[in-house]
Amino acid sequence: MLASNEINQAIIEAVKRLNAIRDKSVGLEARRREVSTKIGPFAALQTPTPVELASVTEEIQKANEEWFSESTQYEGLRKQLIDEIYGKLSNSILVAKGFVPPLQTNSDEFLIPAAQWRFLRFDKEMKNVEGAGVTYLAVAVARA
Repeated sequence: MLASNEINQAIIEAVKRLNAIRDKSVGLEARRREVSTKIGPFAALQTPTPVELASVTEEIQKANEEWFSESTQYEGLRKQLIDEIYGKLSNSILVAKGFVPPLQTNSDEFLIPAAQWRFLRFDKEMKNVEGAGVTYLAVAVARA
């Protein structure tokens, strides 16, 4: 593992909680459709809203709030993980290598100097890094 067991485990648990909330939301949406079908196509427009529909709608709202809260925690953990990896790369605990663009069939792979990790950042896909006009493609990270 590239990051601490503590952070990795916390992320695994957060993903499990997010998946459980997603599954709950899918079930609630199916239940809302069932209730709407049973009551009629204009059920949501009725005043007052039918009790069963209002109840399901409230549960969906709670699940959405729970999702938002949990996903915010997950993003915080993910940031911690990435920051820890950048720190380990900067201190040569981890090493990385990649290709300098333009990539060609005979391109050589280069070890990325530890000092460059003070400004290099991974792209969203975690495949390439860039910063301060420096770019590396197809980056691989490993223990030193």
